[in-house]
Amino acid sequence: MNKRILTLLSLSLFTASLFSQVNWKALYYVDYLDTLDGLVYTPRTDKPYTGKVLDLYANGNKMMEGAYKDGLMDEIWTYYYPDGVIKAKGQFVRGDGGNIHEASDIPQNGRNGEWIIYYPSGNMNAKYQYIDGAFDQVNLEWHYNGNKKTEMHYVEGTLDGPRMEWYENRQQKLDYLYVNGKKDGEWIAWYNNGKKKHHYFYDRGKEFHTQRVWWSNGNIKTEGNFKGGRKDGQFTFWYENGKKRMEGVYQNAKIVGLWTYYNEDGSVRKKLNPYTGNVYVDYYDNGNKKMEGNYKNKLMNGMWTYYYPDGVTKAKGRFLRGDGGNVHELSGIPQNGRYGDWTIYYPSGNVNAKYQYDVKGKFNQDKLEWHDNGNKKIEMHYANGIPDGPRVEWSGNGQKKRQYFHKEGKRDQTWTV
Repeated sequence: MNKRILTLLSLSLFTASLFSQVNWKALYYVDYLDTLDGLVYTPRTDKPYTGKVLDLYANGNKMMEGAYKDGLMDEIWTYYYPDGVIKAKGQFVRGDGGNIHEASDIPQNGRNGEWIIYYPSGNMNAKYQYIDGAFDQVNLEWHYNGNKKTEMHYVEGTLDGPRMEWYENRQQKLDYLYVNGKKDGEWIAWYNNGKKKHHYFYDRGKEFHTQRVWWSNGNIKTEGNFKGGRKDGQFTFWYENGKKRMEGVYQNAKIVGLWTYYNEDGSVRKKLNPYTGNVYVDYYDNGNKKMEGNYKNKLMNGMWTYYYPDGVTKAKGRFLRGDGGNVHELSGIPQNGRYGDWTIYYPSGNVNAKYQYDVKGKFNQDKLEWHDNGNKKIEMHYANGIPDGPRVEWSGNGQKKRQYFHKEGKRDQTWTV
């Protein structure tokens, strides 16, 4: 048997004068009550204990006092802070001492009727109603300064009725409603400054109608429609400065169509739907397109075009199941998944390079590059991603510079002109 660290107070054996002569120390009287399988027993017997109990702090002040009946917590129990201020007071009915509250260190199993919890100052912290250990009726909490904090309504442990909360300054924090444990009706919350935080609508636990959320400065943050608990309809999101952040449509909780994303100054940043195969469009801060292409099953597929900030085409080519990886250090364009013909341009609009890629994303056939003045710069030949054939280089003035010959990836001969 484990020992319950409690001091047995048998009024028939101990008198007040005797109490005054005993040096009581909490946590040291381990030989009075035994516990087994959730029941408390009279010492050295197999009889469940019935009677009063008392526990003390090391300073001699009461820690708790209560009673047991047939080995279970019963009647009124009172808990104290070390300085003697009452901490909590309430009734147990067949409490087994389990389900200890993390903050107060007081059992919750078996609580019945009214329980009052106090702050160390003596101010009321909470007033709870229980039935068989579960919350019931109206439950109230207060801030340390005495202002009301929470009011909640229960029916045998199930939330049923209004739930209201307040800030320390008495400003209302929220006003919710439960019906048989489910969210229902309008749910409204406010910031400490009195501005509305959100406004939701529920029908038997499911969101419906237009839901709105605001920033603490009063600007709208989110607005969207729900149907049967699912996102359904137009959704718009805003930055804290009041400018749109993004907008698009949900249908039965799934993104449909093109979503538009904005910069904080209001300019369009990108347009995207990675789930349906629609066009993805990204923008520079000046509003010009940065890139546009297609996604399919969250992978880059089909024709993609990249632009310089002034609108001149930077590159154009196809992807086949591109994951956006292996980004080219200079161009900032992914290389994984490139397929077929790719053309790269200078900011002037002149062709920079033309590349051929096979289905594995490897160089294949001719690889051509030009100087910005239009003169040819490099010509190479590939097979399955490996240099195979001549490589010729030219200076900007059109003069041949050097020539290599590769055979299956290995340089075979070198000429310098």
